[in-house]
Amino acid sequence: MRPKAILELFKESIIAWFWSDAALYAAALAYYTIFSLAPLLIISMVIATQMFSEAAVEGRIVATIDNAIGTAGAVVVQDIIKNSQGFLSSSVATGISILFVIYGASAVFRELRRSLNAMWGVVPRGESLHQSLMTMVKTHLLSAIAVLLVGFFVLGGLLLNALWAALPASYFEAMMRYVENVVPMAQVVASPIIYVFIFALVFKTLPQAVIRWRDVWFGAAVTAILFWLGGYTVGLYLSYSVWASVYGAAGSLIAFLLWVYYCTWIFLFGAKFTQLYAAKFGVPIIPDGDAMFVIPSYDKELDS
Repeated sequence: MRPKAILELFKESIIAWFWSDAALYAAALAYYTIFSLAPLLIISMVIATQMFSEAAVEGRIVATIDNAIGTAGAVVVQDIIKNSQGFLSSSVATGISILFVIYGASAVFRELRRSLNAMWGVVPRGESLHQSLMTMVKTHLLSAIAVLLVGFFVLGGLLLNALWAALPASYFEAMMRYVENVVPMAQVVASPIIYVFIFALVFKTLPQAVIRWRDVWFGAAVTAILFWLGGYTVGLYLSYSVWASVYGAAGSLIAFLLWVYYCTWIFLFGAKFTQLYAAKFGVPIIPDGDAMFVIPSYDKELDS
């Protein structure tokens, strides 16, 4: 692909992204994220505390949020975990209660699927009652699996930390000079690499559409770079803005909400870019058996 073709693709993606009401869907996702955050954190804590202490799990989650978003987001997450301690330490956090928590946490993934469908121009087909129920069950199961994967992701991070801490001191002495040079670069590179895998999995599994893995990887890579740069820029802006002070006690929550909103907006641009990339340089995305294309209103704008 020539640079000119890539620039033209970005131009078309921006126009299509604008006409797809990405800002509206980003706002909806930010709203659902706030209300799904508490149950999502509870599920992560329940899974990870099967092998680690609550303090270790909380420290890992808060540190991850602090690195990704900043102090405002970390404060919000820390408060939620603190207020959920009673739930985690009681027998209520079992059985039917866990099912309700999973349902609440999966709301953000259901909204994410709807947003991706909109970016890719697909809508569910008109179905019979039986087909509608089956589609709803599949959507909820997929969302629940995504919730559980988040919990196991937290557990995996803790296991890696534990294995690293268990290495003998002699190993550290031999590797320290090498690590001092490699770790800073690894920390810079690790986040976008992780984002590539996460976004590729999301693009491949969540929307009601079929896309080749080859097209998914390129789109996920571009989305990851934009999301990483955009998330850092938004976090930097919020750290120096007056939003937190203007809203007083709710300042941290507002800053977190704004971060989610802007980053989701960037993510949805990546989804639109992936769709147009597949159409121009790969195999066009097609709806799956439960969905159909809707004619987007920006087609005339792209052709002009």
